[in-house]
Amino acid sequence: MSGEEKKRVRAVPKAKIKLTLQSLMKGEDDMKKAIDQAWDKLDTDKSGFLEKEEFREAINLVLVGEGDEEGIGEKQFNSFFDKVDKDDDGKISKDEWFKRARGLFKRMEENIDNEDAP
Repeated sequence: MSGEEKKRVRAVPKAKIKLTLQSLMKGEDDMKKAIDQAWDKLDTDKSGFLEKEEFREAINLVLVGEGDEEGIGEKQFNSFFDKVDKDDDGKISKDEWFKRARGLFKRMEENIDNEDAP
């Protein structure tokens, strides 16, 4: 093998991506605080935006952990990124993140409420 080993990639179920983002907000009852907390974890360079590679690294780290050989595939990641990047500027603003994460947070609360139902 050459000096660089290729990492294997696989399709990651959409549900796992959603659960990953929800896990970033876990333990927070207040939606805005939870979304801000997740943003702070993802915006590693503190630029106020999530650049594509920064977001990919964060998602892969949370999805598969450090040193794991598998990660989200290019096509699947691009599709997911494009859904969040509504203005197509190649980066995710905090407003774009808030809109997407708010929906995930609401679904997470609904799932918890449904689990508690008799």
